[in-house]
Parts: sequence; C-alpha cells; structure tokens
Amino acid sequence: LGFPIKAVQSDWGGEFRPYSKFLADLGIVHRVICPHTHHQNGVVERKHRHIVDLGLTLLSQASLPLNFWDYAFTTAVFLINRLPSSAIQFQVPCTFLFHIMPDYKFLKVFGCACFPLLRPYLAHRLEFRSQECLFLGYSNSHKGYKCLSPSGKLYISKDVLFNESRFSYLELFSPSASYLSHINNSVKQHSSSPLSTLFSNISLPKPVPLTAVPFSSPSSDTSSHSSPSQSQSGGVPQSAAETETQSPSPSHPTQTFVMTDICQV
Repeated sequence: LGFPIKAVQSDWGGEFRPYSKFLADLGIVHRVICPHTHHQNGVVERKHRHIVDLGLTLLSQASLPLNFWDYAFTTAVFLINRLPSSAIQFQVPCTFLFHIMPDYKFLKVFGCACFPLLRPYLAHRLEFRSQECLFLGYSNSHKGYKCLSPSGKLYISKDVLFNESRFSYLELFSPSASYLSHINNSVKQHSSSPLSTLFSNISLPKPVPLTAVPFSSPSSDTSSHSSPSQSQSGGVPQSAAETETQSPSPSHPTQTFVMTDICQV
C-alpha cells in the first residue's frame, strides 16, 4: 500500500514472544498492553469474537464437530474479508485494500455435499469418476475447493459440483458407515483368497460323545414297587438297619401299661 508499519500492538501471549524479535529486525515497534487489561486491545478482541462467532455458526449449520474448527475459522476469515464492514463505511475489506472486487460466484455453503472430479486419482478405469465428499472451504495456495472424502483424503480441485442444500456429514462419517466400510474392505480382501484358505481358518466345535443310559423295563418297575422294604433296606447300610430294628431295653424298674398288657377302660 506504500505506507510503512511503525508499531504493532498485541498482548504478551506466548505466540507473540518470538514475533517481537521478528518485528525488531524489521524496525517495527512491538507495543504490549498491560497485564489483564484486554480492553486496551479492544479492536482485536472484538474481531477475534467476530471470527469465533461466525466459525461456530458454520459448524452448527453443517452439523460438524469441533474437530473441524480450523477449517471453519479459516473460512470465516475468508468470508469476512469479502463482506461489507461498517468500520470502513460498508466497503469490502478486500476491495478497500487491494482495489479488486471479489468473485461472489466462487463462494459456496460451508459443509455441504460436493462431488469433485477424481479421474486423475483413479487406480483403474472401472472406478467411479467422482464420489460424495464434504466441502471444507477454500485453499489459500490454490484457486480451488477443499473436499474431504469419506476415506479421510482431502482433495483440492476446481472441478466440483455442489449440492448446497444437503449436509451429509452424519451419513458419510457416522460410526455405522465406517463400520460398513470396514466390513466391505474385509470382504474384498477375503474374496481375493481361495476358498480353501477361508475354510481352513474356521474352527468347528468338536462333537460331544453320548453316554449310554440304562433302560428300565416295566417288570423291574413293578417289582421295585411291590417290595419297597427291600429297595429301602438295600440302600441303607447293614449296621444302620440293625441299630434301627433293635430298641434298647430300659434299665430302670418302672413298668408301663403296655409292658403289663393293662388297658384303661
């Protein structure tokens, strides 16, 4: 712009400490605010809040987790530089600095479904020329779009078709979708191996041997019911049976009615 920078003001954060030496080498004064007085850096803090609010809005609209915060905040800065600002009489910052009108047709909805041309990346001719991906913003070093595939690859391409009314993150990157893709990959790996290799890894359970159960005839059942005393005495030891049949005689001289055969009338 033709105007030299004389001073730069910031807080004394850890990220600005190496920056201080860089400014000193360029002859620029690094001015630091007082500790715990963020209002002295109010313009920067307000713009920082603006970027965070817009970035969180982009994440919320596309139903994206906070893992994509860097893509959302970079896209937020890209949009802020191309939107009118009340600080400069509603002029566009990009036009105000570089005297170039931005191309608004290039802008797309963040987090929507996109279909990049993947023909240069195909392994063979029978693969599909494109697949549904997730739009994650604009490239700083290329004039193209960032497209994230379900496999985790990030493609940068200018030949992209967009469906700006569809937000497919929950379908492309859900746990069930990743589980199904893992199953498909395992099936493809097993399909290339012979059947003998597949069935050799399968361990079948060993058969359980059957024990012979003695069969009791009806005659034996009737004989067992007809002589219960024999069956009962057969299961009891002989010494125990003798102790039960022999009753001890009383040692005292007292006699009962039963012993003298006297019946009371």
